[in-house]
Order: sequence, then C-alpha cells, then structure tokens
Amino acid sequence: MQIQTIRTGFLKLDGGAMFGVVPKSMWQELNPPDETNLCTWCMRVLLIKSTDRTILIDTGVGEKQDARFQSFFHPTHQDLFLQELLLAGVAPEEVTDVLLPHLHFGHVGGAISPTKTGKLSQHFRMPHTGQVNGIGIGRRTPTPEREHLFYPKTSCPCRNGASCSSPTPALGQNGLTVSF
Repeated sequence: MQIQTIRTGFLKLDGGAMFGVVPKSMWQELNPPDETNLCTWCMRVLLIKSTDRTILIDTGVGEKQDARFQSFFHPTHQDLFLQELLLAGVAPEEVTDVLLPHLHFGHVGGAISPTKTGKLSQHFRMPHTGQVNGIGIGRRTPTPEREHLFYPKTSCPCRNGASCSSPTPALGQNGLTVSF
C-alpha cells in the first residue's frame, strides 16, 4: 500500500481562527500573516493506492468558486490537484473511492467541476459505471456555528447534482471500510 499527499492549491485563512488560543507571537514566524492577518495555507489530500483500490481522502477547494469566495479566501494554484494526481501516476478515472470526512468547502470542492455548459458534474468517475465506487461522506449538515463553511451549491459531491440531503453512500458502505 502506498500513501502520499497531493497538493491541491493554496488559500488564505485568518491566523487567529486557525491557531485559536495560541498566541500570535508563537505562530507568526512559522506561518507569517499578511497585513490583514491572513496566513497562506497549502491544501493537500491523501492518495492511497493498493493493488485494487485508488482512494482519495478529501478533494480540495476546486476551481469553480465565485468572485465573492475568492475575495475572502484568495485561492491560488487550484489547478495543482489534477497535475499532481497525474504526476503520482493516477488519472481521475482510475480513482475508485473518495472519502469526504465532512462537507466544508476546503475538502470537497475538487470532487465536482463545471462542464462546458456550466453545469456541475462529479469529477471522479469509474469508466465502466460512470460513477465512483464509493463516495464516503461523514458529516453532511453543518452545526449552526459552522454553517458558513458549507457551500452546498458548489461543494456538494453527490451524484447527478442531487442535494446533499439526498441518499449517498456513507462511510463504510460499498465495501469501503475505514479502520486504523
């Protein structure tokens, strides 16, 4: 079994929100903030390859975010994801499973992409079925204090554009069980 990280791009997040109660004097040298206290973060997903499975854990932000989103989070290099996946020797159609622990925008945006007509489409598909063997989704709905982190119109990786409340495979279904 091989496990490696794949970069999916960069975004900026508030340093205080990311480090919580840790004083700024302790983290600012590690991850220097800009003049608005935003720190640049590299986003990564895990790629797990075994003899019969190619699994992604998370899919990054993706490339379809609107101007308002971009003005808040300043995403850059979002095209890295597919480039680095290919450099790791994996084409998108070879991905057999995608695990999404929760539906925050920074974890699921790369699971779907816009088609030429602008409609959102599931990005990872198995060639013989047209869909991924298993999309495992952890938390599907936000708690009230985290609702701002869910962008259902552009982040939902559910099949055929279904809403995130529609039945989709949960962790442990489709023969995909996560255990450590």
